Amino acid sequence: MTWTKQDAIEAIVGYGRRLGYSDQFIQFALAVSYGESGWNAYAVGDNGQSFGIFKFYRGGGRGTGIPIETLQDPYYQAKVNLPYLYAAYVKYGGDSGWIANPMETFRSAWKYGQGSVWPSDGQLSSALAAVKQLASDQPDIFDPDTKFPDLPSMSTETVNYDEPADMPSSPSPQAPVWNNWFNPQMWESWFQPQTYGLNMWPQQQAP
Repeated sequence: MTWTKQDAIEAIVGYGRRLGYSDQFIQFALAVSYGESGWNAYAVGDNGQSFGIFKFYRGGGRGTGIPIETLQDPYYQAKVNLPYLYAAYVKYGGDSGWIANPMETFRSAWKYGQGSVWPSDGQLSSALAAVKQLASDQPDIFDPDTKFPDLPSMSTETVNYDEPADMPSSPSPQAPVWNNWFNPQMWESWFQPQTYGLNMWPQQQAP
């Protein structure tokens, strides 16, 4: 199966909805993934040791011992990574911090949720701009009343996401449509947990 950027987006939003996370947190998770990989399931970093939409590190991080093909599955990475990101997001301000003090919440929750280096100003600015554009292009993702944080003016930078020239861009025809995100039967029938021998949904729910 060939994964697309749309698959990456739907994996993050779908798991976020299923776990009861807020639209603000889903904005944050999408922004982190964009900043790490450009929503490219085939992204590679750290001298060939990090893979996938959240750049799982095979040299001692969350990708250790996991086949590269599995790390390229955006649904696998979303399932594993969203609880880590959520814990850091809550610790560094949560929804209120995301709106009122976005620089601190965004930067700290990204670093500690990912277990990585501090994101640059350019990564923060470009990632949030990408999520805002996504919300404009696909308005069904978020509630119409959902607010976005306003970051202070920062310089942007060109980020290399190691994207191959033939990276697919069209949505996967098998993926659930936007209006079915709230239908658990649709998700559970589409993505079978036994693929990885894991429970499909983490037991811990958002408060």
